[in-house]
Amino acid sequence: MSSQNYRVLLVDDEPDLREIYEMKFKMAGFDVLTASSGFEGLNLLRKEAIDAVISDINMKEGTGIDLLKQLRADGGNQIVIFVTGYADVSLFELFGYGIEAIFSKPADLDGVIKCLNIARQHRQDNMNRRYIRYQTTLNATLIQESGKSKVSRILNISQGGMLLQAPPPLPKMNQIVEFNISHLTDGLGVSQCKGLCKWVKDPEPNEELGVVGLEFHTENDRRKGEQLIRILNAVKTENL
Repeated sequence: MSSQNYRVLLVDDEPDLREIYEMKFKMAGFDVLTASSGFEGLNLLRKEAIDAVISDINMKEGTGIDLLKQLRADGGNQIVIFVTGYADVSLFELFGYGIEAIFSKPADLDGVIKCLNIARQHRQDNMNRRYIRYQTTLNATLIQESGKSKVSRILNISQGGMLLQAPPPLPKMNQIVEFNISHLTDGLGVSQCKGLCKWVKDPEPNEELGVVGLEFHTENDRRKGEQLIRILNAVKTENL
């Protein structure tokens, strides 16, 4: 996979390490920006087109965790990889925010670059799966964290995920959502699917429903979606 025109932000408060990282990533063909803190990195992310972030965690002027949380709150979906010496942080929490990996210092930069390229390929594969969308007459029953369920209408579905209308409260960005899918008329469907919330639009003031974009969470979930498309013989309506 070509690294040309692929921009990586390297964030670390140690100047010598930033210089080494920058040299290594440029040698691998990446376009590189650097920052000395989480706050500086976040400012660059808000100003520049950046595809991936490689960051330390423990930094005085804004940690890598601060950067990650605000990036996701801003709606950013960049690939994030942490390279750190020590971090008193929950790995479950970090992966809940959609990071790709954590490497210990001193890092094997070849391994970091390999991890980045694998993540890039995975995203490209997902984009290819989502290329064709189908209009449907489907319902999705979303299972909320409280255990309660609410019925939502699926606007379209693809091999990568689905777009649906749902009443508030809507899922949060990068939240894993459990749902069942059923056909409106004949009851055909699949159950116990999971999706990663990748896009949220709150209802307009005069509307009752918002819009949620879910990416099938696992390969098994994607297979269930593909199976349902075949069963329903949905009509192709749109090319992205």
